[in-house]
Amino acid sequence: MKRRFLAACLFLALGAGGLLAHDARAAEASAEESERAKMLFSSGAQAYASGQFSAAIQAFTEANRILPRPAIVYSLAQAHRRQYFIARKPENLRAAVASFRAYIEQVPDGGRRADAAQALSELEPMLAHLTPEPSPAGPKEAQEPPKEPPRLMITTQPSGATFTIDGRERRQAPYAAEVTPGRHRVRVTLDGYFDEEREVLAVDRTLVPVPVELRPRPAHLVIRAPSGCDVWLDGRVIGTAPLPESIELPSGSHLIAVTKNGYKAYSQEIDFRHDERRSVDVHLEATGQRVVARSLLISGGALVVAGGVFSFLALNREQAAQDVSEAQTRRPATLSDQEDYRDARDARDRWRTGAILAFSLGGAALATGLVFYAFDRPTVMAPRLRPEQERKPRPANPLEPVEMSVVPFVGPSFGGATISGKF
Repeated sequence: MKRRFLAACLFLALGAGGLLAHDARAAEASAEESERAKMLFSSGAQAYASGQFSAAIQAFTEANRILPRPAIVYSLAQAHRRQYFIARKPENLRAAVASFRAYIEQVPDGGRRADAAQALSELEPMLAHLTPEPSPAGPKEAQEPPKEPPRLMITTQPSGATFTIDGRERRQAPYAAEVTPGRHRVRVTLDGYFDEEREVLAVDRTLVPVPVELRPRPAHLVIRAPSGCDVWLDGRVIGTAPLPESIELPSGSHLIAVTKNGYKAYSQEIDFRHDERRSVDVHLEATGQRVVARSLLISGGALVVAGGVFSFLALNREQAAQDVSEAQTRRPATLSDQEDYRDARDARDRWRTGAILAFSLGGAALATGLVFYAFDRPTVMAPRLRPEQERKPRPANPLEPVEMSVVPFVGPSFGGATISGKF
């Protein structure tokens, strides 16, 4: 009985684990499909913005198949509408009307219903004058939609890059290039950025988005400064001069600083472009505090030397006084001996006072000079943030509908039109 119970528990645990694994795989697949739909919509929006409406239709149709959304339906209607006015193909007009009607059905109120209704009021009269669609009772081949060629939608970040497919004609992105089914090699180039290559599989009647994010080439900076100086980059020390090689740094604004104790700090804010090479020669100027410190040290040393000389002279006069005193022990002291003794003692006292004063002043000057010398450290200003760096960009809605509309208005004494667009 126990064995049957354990077996049943094991069976239930394995079953639950399998269901959890299946749900996890399903969620992962759903996330991948959603990401692909967003990528297709973004590619379609760029194709629309560059006037490639046929490619935009292809991208929006595939995105709506994967992830149906009213915003995609509206963008698809706009792309068909634009393509009709360029190619005058009835199928684009019919698709535009059908898509605008579908959008109005999916959005009960709000949204872009007013714009969709305005577009229908313009397109439906045109559709009424077209030749009726062929009957679906004809041959099966006649009912099939026209075969769309595979396309590669090349988009780059940043914009302005050029690309080649299989080494052929160079074009500027964004661009939806028609290719043959199969594998193709895409090479993207832009000044100041590393070249990028992608191998892409093109599938018949499908627009394949190929987003390429280019990696910027670093700028190079050579700093020539006096030996022993600290070199700063954006508020942190990166080495001591002389630096062995150039510094690699990303493009943009950078604060360069060079410091050394006792010298005024050198600082400069420089804007670097991608792959730019620049050299900076730095000459430091001594600070006022360092000049005062050196003067105090020199003066203090001179006073100490003078104190030593004064001490020697005081000792000399002391020895002279002792010599006179010893001579008086051997013979009677004369008036001249007494005067010589007093003169030697007075001179000794004067030189001793001078030595004490010189040593005191010299010591104070040396101590002050050493303090000034030791604490003469330069300050480096912190790198400032630019206004565009302080503001955080608002993330764009990946499924925001593409639209461009003209709304006329007339008043008692004026008239005009409002042009609005949204991508």
